[in-house]
Amino acid sequence: MDSPENPGGRPLLRDPGKFLSRDSDRIYSILLVNPSLDTRRYCREDHLRTYLSLGTLSSALRDNGFIRKLARLSGRTAGFANHPIDDFSFDIRILNLSLKPKGQGTGEFFESYVKESGIHPLLIGMTATSAQLDEARKIGDVAEVFFPEAVRLIGGPHVSVAPSDFLRQTRFHAACRGEGVETFLDLLLAFLDQGFEGLAGVPGIDFKDASGKTHSNPPRRFLLDLNDYPFPSESLDLFLDDIHDRDKNSRDLVYILAGAGCPHRCVFCAQHAIHRGRIRERSAENIFAEMKTLFEKGFRKFALVQETFLRDPGRADRFCSLIENSQLPWEWTIEARADQLTFDNLSRMKQAGLRFVQLGVESGDQDLLDTLRKNIHLTQVIQVRNWCEELRIDTAFYLLVGLPKQGWQSILRSAIFLKDHLPFNRITRHISTAVAIPYPGTEIYKGKTVRLVGMPEGSLNWPGRNCQVAVDESGAFLGQNFTET
Repeated sequence: MDSPENPGGRPLLRDPGKFLSRDSDRIYSILLVNPSLDTRRYCREDHLRTYLSLGTLSSALRDNGFIRKLARLSGRTAGFANHPIDDFSFDIRILNLSLKPKGQGTGEFFESYVKESGIHPLLIGMTATSAQLDEARKIGDVAEVFFPEAVRLIGGPHVSVAPSDFLRQTRFHAACRGEGVETFLDLLLAFLDQGFEGLAGVPGIDFKDASGKTHSNPPRRFLLDLNDYPFPSESLDLFLDDIHDRDKNSRDLVYILAGAGCPHRCVFCAQHAIHRGRIRERSAENIFAEMKTLFEKGFRKFALVQETFLRDPGRADRFCSLIENSQLPWEWTIEARADQLTFDNLSRMKQAGLRFVQLGVESGDQDLLDTLRKNIHLTQVIQVRNWCEELRIDTAFYLLVGLPKQGWQSILRSAIFLKDHLPFNRITRHISTAVAIPYPGTEIYKGKTVRLVGMPEGSLNWPGRNCQVAVDESGAFLGQNFTET
């Protein structure tokens, strides 16, 4: 076992057979943990928007054909001469911490789940943002108590940029950097073949050796295109008990992963650091095929998840043609930059079912906006806003406060901009304002132009971007400050 000075020390994997599921002598159980969502009431649509990360992993791990293909391309099949890779599969279980009963601790919830399910996982994996690191640490602690010989793997945006820092402070064995599907499966196969010693040969991770020392493996070179991956939504049944309720499906918005990575270098964003500048996108045909599969299950409303869906105009045009040619009643939303939108492409997308555009504005102060490397002019935002109103496309603006050199005068300029150019939004009727947090990997973190203050001692959590603000009896705002510029 380990010591407090060396969290995560581990026994060697001596018998992979002990992890086999009771249902079959060649099925290995995998437990994936979804962090809790900061929401007052976790509803059905929350399931449909928080499944993407672990759903993408789950679909890949449940597809034996995909496993064999990746194992062959990576050369992992050589280690399974005595036990052909065709002979085993994975049983995926999801522990959703948002479903934890009020008043029950994370460790208690984990314990009750594993006892009730009888699971003995080969691997326990979790994804977490910067604001969920304490919860992840607790899962690592309790996972070690119940399953000391299982490998503990963490992923998500924070550990993609600062993996070793997190590993040194927790009982996780390894951290996945960036996209996780190929890395996750490669690590599983290496672990089955060589035990913990196999982690040293898995690109794309940081890991701890038996002494607790951290190591950073080389970056991963992806072997497959995103179009080769199983659809993330093929695993929605793991996240939603009533996935076959067509009436509910028709009313709810389901999220579709369209791509990852961004070519831009905004000072407040860590996307470039997380994905190392790489952009990976699914084809219009592949996205449409997944949507058509979900349409057959009753879904009618789709949110395309990719910050730069319109980066390739040709792909967007092909996507619209596929929608139009299907003659089916689709509704969909996109995320976009103002410089990617024209009246013509908005009109075309509207005809193909576009109903909602999420627009990153960041600030209504042009002088401040020019310092953010956003390369957007407010006249473009105004023009897009007017086009959307003319075409009856609902639009949400997303802004930030707490940016470098952003004083109250700058915030007032943003307020005046919003007053003069209120987005056309009949659906959510909101304007999103978040705090610029200096997350690892961002330029504001590297340059220390935004700094954290007053953080709780002993906590790994970074503050969330959406502040909790209350109002007292006199009408004064009550809140807590976590940043300074």
